[in-house]
Amino acid sequence: MVTGGTVLFIIGNNGPYKTAGFSSYALAYPKPLQHNDSFLHNDSFLVQKARRNDSQQFIKIAEKNPEMSFRKDPKFNFSSCPHSLQGKLQASNWSAQYYQPSVQMVMTSANINNKEYERLKKYHMPYGFFYRRKLQFKNLSKILKLFSKDESILGFEKNERPRCVSCAVVGNGGILNGSGLGKEIDDHDMVFRVNHCVRRGHEDDVGNRTTHYVFMHRSLMHTHKSDIPTDKGIKWVFLPCELVDYEYITEVAKGSNPKQKLKAKAADIRLLHPDFVRYIHKIWMRTKSFRPSTGAVMFFTALHAGCDSLSVYGMGYNKKYTGYYYDSKFSAYRNTSASHDFRREVQIIKELDQAGVIKWYKRDVPEFLS
Repeated sequence: MVTGGTVLFIIGNNGPYKTAGFSSYALAYPKPLQHNDSFLHNDSFLVQKARRNDSQQFIKIAEKNPEMSFRKDPKFNFSSCPHSLQGKLQASNWSAQYYQPSVQMVMTSANINNKEYERLKKYHMPYGFFYRRKLQFKNLSKILKLFSKDESILGFEKNERPRCVSCAVVGNGGILNGSGLGKEIDDHDMVFRVNHCVRRGHEDDVGNRTTHYVFMHRSLMHTHKSDIPTDKGIKWVFLPCELVDYEYITEVAKGSNPKQKLKAKAADIRLLHPDFVRYIHKIWMRTKSFRPSTGAVMFFTALHAGCDSLSVYGMGYNKKYTGYYYDSKFSAYRNTSASHDFRREVQIIKELDQAGVIKWYKRDVPEFLS
């Protein structure tokens, strides 16, 4: 699920969820947003820092701290949609402090050379390439050459992209059980899912379409092979957290292990760049937990991938509903911030929802509505 944290403290209030308004992707802006940061004037240290380094290869948040430097995507372009998510993120004074639209999202053989490896090997996975058993550059290079050099998450062919792209991020929270939102979810251009995203028997509540699946090597551990998404053209967005993740995704790409449940074309697999994951953790999250949850990574991936509207479903654990929509009996939520800080993830979602940047299905959960 998704948490919040940031360079500042996050406090948010939300109005009640209304089904009719949630299905509309037209934004309540009187005129198209412009992609600039002039509205910030002199009050955002982070954005000023990034702006001064705009002509360089890196987004440098703290000049003397290399861990706070993130590679830019040289191919990045702003959306042509007049009411884009990118524009909303810039227009919100809160999100503009953290949002860096040009951060490099995907790792390929074209953007990880020996120099990049040396820069990143000092940071622990998933924020770099350091691990107990060393990942050698020659081995990493061999793995990356298995995959496409395409750095696009959305994966549109040339001239195929519609002017405005609607995206749904679908977590597995119990709040979706009995929601009846399946058709609404499937009506989006792009549908992101994560981990054990069983749809069979739950289509009325969670839909059935999947265009993007975000995962790590343990994500499908409890998933029956028949419940793994098989939609044509699906993009498999992979989060390498340990050395075993690189071994796992190599087997998936090669089809070399008959015991592997997942069968995926190497050309459709996207490996998330360590800088992007570190950017999520250091800039947006600001938490002591080990890493963002895989659900949070899904959320931030969609937030930065080029979607023009973002609707969020099933994100945010709470006391009222069971942990997962497919639970056979009630499972109470307990926040443990050592691995993932779900409270912070919810704070971020609340702030963005309150600012009108995203739409979040809150149902009747008191802590979401307060």
